[in-house]
Parts: sequence; C-alpha cells; structure tokens
Amino acid sequence: MVGKSTDERYFFSMKMKTNHEQKITLILLTVVTLCVILFSSLGLADESLVAKPKYSILQGHTTQTQTQVSIVLPSSDRPTYLLTDSSDGSMHLPSRENRFSHAGSDFVVDQVQFNDLRLGANYLLQVSTGESRSLRTLDLSERVIPKIAVISCASDFFQEKQKIMWAQVEKVRPDLMFFIGDNVYASILDPVSPDTLWKRYVETRNSLDIYFQQNLIPTLAVWDDHDFGQNDGNSSYPYKAEAKEVFESFFAQQADGETLTQGPGVASVFRGYGFQFFFMDDRTFRSAPKTNPDSFWGDEQEAWLSHELDAFSLPTFVIDGSQFFGAPNAKSESFYKDYKKSFERFVVTMKKFDRPFALISGDVHYSDISKIPSQIFGFETIEITSSSIHSIRNPFGGLPKNPNRLDGIFDDNFVVFEPSVSSQAGFVLKYTGYVGNETPIFSRTVSVERQ
Repeated sequence: MVGKSTDERYFFSMKMKTNHEQKITLILLTVVTLCVILFSSLGLADESLVAKPKYSILQGHTTQTQTQVSIVLPSSDRPTYLLTDSSDGSMHLPSRENRFSHAGSDFVVDQVQFNDLRLGANYLLQVSTGESRSLRTLDLSERVIPKIAVISCASDFFQEKQKIMWAQVEKVRPDLMFFIGDNVYASILDPVSPDTLWKRYVETRNSLDIYFQQNLIPTLAVWDDHDFGQNDGNSSYPYKAEAKEVFESFFAQQADGETLTQGPGVASVFRGYGFQFFFMDDRTFRSAPKTNPDSFWGDEQEAWLSHELDAFSLPTFVIDGSQFFGAPNAKSESFYKDYKKSFERFVVTMKKFDRPFALISGDVHYSDISKIPSQIFGFETIEITSSSIHSIRNPFGGLPKNPNRLDGIFDDNFVVFEPSVSSQAGFVLKYTGYVGNETPIFSRTVSVERQ
C-alpha cells in the first residue's frame, strides 16, 4: 500500500532537529548554490566540479508562479530542498512537501511544491546531497505558442534506444511534455500486483535518461494499459485503486482547480495557452471490448467531460492512450472500432459544444497523423498519434494502410505540436516528428476550423 505523510512537511521539518542544525544546513546550501551560480557566470564550470546526479527528478505541473517536482530516492535518505533564483540569489522553501512510500520497497517518492515564483527567471533546484537541477516556470497566456512533446511507450528494456531518444528530446527542448501512456512497462502479458507496479515505476525512473537531465521540463501524464497494471486492461483489473495511488505518487500534478482540474480516475484537464487539454483515463472504467453495453470512459468520466466542456469555451485537445480511429484495417485497439456505442456518445458530446478540437493518442508503436473527415464531427480535424519513443517493434512490420494519413513513421520517434488560437472558431496547429537525430522526419502546419 502506498503511504503518504499525514502532514504537509516544510523545508526542514523531516531532516532538522534544532535551530542550530537548520542554520548550518541553510548556510551550506547557500554556499553551494552561490558557487554554482558564480562558476556558471564566469564560465568556470567543469564536469569534474558538478556532482553526478543521484536522484531521479521530474518537473510536474507548472504555472507562471508555481511548480511541482517529484524525486525518487532511497527510503533511508532525508534530503532537504531549496529553489534559488539564479539572477538575484533569492531563495524559496517548499510550500508543500509529501513523501510517498510502499511497503517492502527501498525507494520512496518526495513531491515538493514551490510557490510565489517569478515568470522568466532561471531557477536552481538544490538538494542538500549536493546535486541540482535547472527549471523555469511557464507563461500560460494565449499569446504564447507552446512547443509540446507527446511521449508514449517508454520501455526501459531498450537502454541504447532510450539514450538516443531522450538526447533528442533535450535538443528539441520542448516547453512542456505530455506523457500519454505506457510511461512504464509494468505489465507485459499478465496483470501485476501493486508490489510489482511500484517496483517497475521505480526501476523505470532510475534507468531512463530523462529523469537525470540537468534541465527539467514540466510534464503532465496519464496512463494506458502497461502502466495501469494489466496488458489491454480494463475495469476488471483488481488493483485499480492501488494503481491510481502509485501513478499519483510518481507524477507531481496535484490539481489547483484553475489551470489543472482533476477528473475521475487519473483523468485531468489542463488549461493554458488559450486551450484546454483533456487527459482521459481509458482503463479504469473500460469494459471488455465489444460487450453490450460497452464502456470506454465510463458514465462518470463522460459526464465530467461534458461538464468541463460546457464550463469553458476554449479550443480543445482530447488526449487518450489508445487511438481514437487509427488505420481502418489495423489490429490494434481503437475507440472507434472496439467501443462503438461509447464512441457514438462521444461524437454527440463533441458536436454539442461549438468549439474546434483535435485528438491526440499513442499506443501503437508508430506515429500516424491522420485527418478526420468532416462527416464524423461536422468539420475536418486531425488525430495525432505519437508512438513509441523507445519500445519493441516488429522488424518485419511497417505503417498500416491509412487513406487519411497526412504523415507517419514506423520507428522510435516522438511528435511535437505547436498550437495557436487563430479565431473563436479555429486554431492553427504545427506538428513535427523526430527520430534519433536533429533533423525532423516530417513537419506540417494545418488549420482546424469549426464550420
């Protein structure tokens, strides 16, 4: 069972016992931080002077003035955290700090949140063990055109592949990453226990390069089947509640009710840049395929989607781990092919609200950007399938035939999209596909206009 400290711990509350110890630790952290800033400003930084990263760190939900971070570390470690503005040396203590643990595991997850931050500032996340990471907040205003990387299917079994692909992500330097499912390969065929689920989350966090890069990137996540705990899993999986606790422990995305709102299961909606991005939970409430009546997202989640669409008149992206359409003759799962009644309800919902939208998905281990004909939703839109960044692939396979395909790639890859609001009825969307080099494999700009 995942454990969480009952109180919200502040900077020194778990580590320090006396005011004297607090002062000593703060002085040491201050000296180390100022040295790093000084070396950087004078061009004296050297690899031998920089501590090799020990902890797996991921920046989570971030706004103009706050950020959340998750740190995976040995349970015996009790570090303290400090955020320093690199330009003026001002320091921020965590406004919230929680530790998550699992019985029998030697690893825990610390989540820390920092408030009252300054937009445009470069911050240094300083850990009392001596290591640090760089981070920034996000300008979520409509005037900003964000660069968002869509990541799915990140198997830690392919170490050479992952090094190449995460180095490419770092070169592209997106403003934000969406982890849209199979972020961890906990289950391959059979359902796994909560013990195995936690173990595989830890192993993935401790083995992929993205979690040890110097420059943190704000990340929002949702799951698909392999990080849910059961291959092609659905509501019959017996550890749904425990899986949700594990997922929420490793991704620091506590809802604030404004830019991020929690939905049923692990669903959420993020609002920024003049858009709203729905991360749909496609496993917790799903029925077995082709049952009657079928259920893809479940009644509660469908009602939540409708309510949130009604509450905010913003251009929309609906994100799901599984494909919405996919190639007509592909054998992989899809919302349209396998859950026809649920899909009909989805179409009715999206037609009801007068706003443009596009779809984002993963899962299939190839990327496929397809146009959705106007007879489906009443206007032409697109589905961006981005998969996989590094995972298994049939060496004799290839892209399935898809008459609606605009672009695609059968290789390790990820897709970056850059949306911008063009009018009340439409938006412009640039998307770019990357493989293991700096040259984009494809790039295109499309308009999505609600008639």
